[in-house]
Amino acid sequence: MENKLTTFENGILRQIFGPVKEGDEWRRRKNRELRNCYQLPDIVAVIRGQRVMIRDGDLVKYVVERCFEEKRPRGRPRLRWLDGIKENIRNSGIPKDEWRDGAL
Repeated sequence: MENKLTTFENGILRQIFGPVKEGDEWRRRKNRELRNCYQLPDIVAVIRGQRVMIRDGDLVKYVVERCFEEKRPRGRPRLRWLDGIKENIRNSGIPKDEWRDGAL
């Protein structure tokens, strides 16, 4: 999903900033050039940052903790939204003692 979002974002940025003319020929901007033109963080980083912000009483918390009474499909269980948050926190480099919820 992250790869699809990044690809979509780069396509939109290529349309906004347009091609580059080198001599007599036009070429598409490379991803690095797009990042230099667009100084804001990429969409995946923004989503990761927002996913970590769970507050008590939010609808998000209700959905995360709600137990669904459906029969589970065969195979490996799908990753839950909370699993993605836990992975983002582990990879963020924040010390474990500074985590808001020690159970993560």
